[in-house]
Amino acid sequence: MAYADLFISILSKVTGQEDTVLYTLCLLEEMLAAGSAHAQLFHAGAAAARGADALYGPLLRLLQKPTWGVQQRAALALAKIMAARPDKGARVPGVNLDLMSFEGTS
Repeated sequence: MAYADLFISILSKVTGQEDTVLYTLCLLEEMLAAGSAHAQLFHAGAAAARGADALYGPLLRLLQKPTWGVQQRAALALAKIMAARPDKGARVPGVNLDLMSFEGTS
């Protein structure tokens, strides 16, 4: 968990230094490629406890960078981390997401 928090912390603080950001994203990419269990660590860390913006915000901001290498690696890391979130199959209470349901229209 500490490594996951460290990556998010570094990416949120060094956004102006392209080389450092790219190197950090490469290290993050290697960590996430080692297995999906590593991506799950991001959801158990302190950044996740502070909310979705603290967890996903630094990577989302990197998607706006003009450097395509930074954008590509940030998008890949974001996708892997979001795919490992524990509540990805949960439904929002009170919301019917079944597209074939026509309740209330009869």
